[in-house]
Amino acid sequence: MVQQEFNKHILLTGAGFSCNFGATPLAKEMWSLIFSHKGVQNCPEIRNLMLTGMFTSQSVPPIINERFNYEAIYHEIINCNYEDKVVAIMKEAMSDAYNYIDDIIRKNVITNDYDLRINLIEKFSDKEKESYVFTLNQDLLIERHFKNCGFFIPGFPEDSQYNAQKIFEINRSQELNTKHTYVLPDNEKIIKIENRKNKDTKYFYIKLHGSQNWYDSMGKEAMVIGYEKEMNIEKEPLLIHYYDYFKKVLNQGTAKLLVIGYGFGDKHINEVIADAIVKSKLKLYVISPESADEFILKAENNKYRNMDAGVLKEGLAGYYPYTLSYIILKHSVLYENICKQFFE
Repeated sequence: MVQQEFNKHILLTGAGFSCNFGATPLAKEMWSLIFSHKGVQNCPEIRNLMLTGMFTSQSVPPIINERFNYEAIYHEIINCNYEDKVVAIMKEAMSDAYNYIDDIIRKNVITNDYDLRINLIEKFSDKEKESYVFTLNQDLLIERHFKNCGFFIPGFPEDSQYNAQKIFEINRSQELNTKHTYVLPDNEKIIKIENRKNKDTKYFYIKLHGSQNWYDSMGKEAMVIGYEKEMNIEKEPLLIHYYDYFKKVLNQGTAKLLVIGYGFGDKHINEVIADAIVKSKLKLYVISPESADEFILKAENNKYRNMDAGVLKEGLAGYYPYTLSYIILKHSVLYENICKQFFE
């Protein structure tokens, strides 16, 4: 078998990435969207939990066991024997929050600096090697506004009505409907990246935590939310395949990973990054509005799950305490310098 050759420049995005485009709210804003939902306001169980933070789940780590963490709230309601009607309200509130985000993406994201943002995304594509953009986001920012970058969403049967690649056919401002929803393939139907029919497709967009328009075979939304993400990933063959490729690409040897908008709160993601730093000399570059001293101090105080501070410092090759919007829109010299440091 011919060994796969990967592009050594890799992008990983979190909620802060979409936030730079006026889209995905950050964690505290998501809490507000859910709390203000009509169903939640009429549900004492959820409302009181969000105001008091009286958790019962033992799987929510103490460092993030707080009332204003929407993922902790969601995890508690879904996993701790609440009545079905309460669970249904929580899921509805979460779904409505993502629909609200998609409304923002549809109506407000297009800006005069669009070409500059496209330019950044395209820099991660190598026509000769498999190239990867990994995301923890479940919104449709990339699908709606970056379709011309040549992305391919792998894994789905390519000749099926459930080929998720078709999402790139959606109009930027078009509302989502059932035509834009896709059922995740099971073990028999999944088309692994190495077995894809069109070998010319080399630029992959990998949604590690699923997507707001994906569903499992039981008709449930296929989004990985909460604090047992590994267990949820293990239920879906496609997400397992994606996670395996995340490990494989980061461990190719002397790769460079640019992280934008991820707060290092997911232990399974941190574990892969740390492992690649130690075993494969991965170099880590981070764009975050947080100051460098705050970023390092959090690591030293064990705020990043499964990320040893010493390992983080060993792999950290670049830290840029700005928002992506600021870098692209207001500081062209800084943008050029970051690109030079990362891509050369």
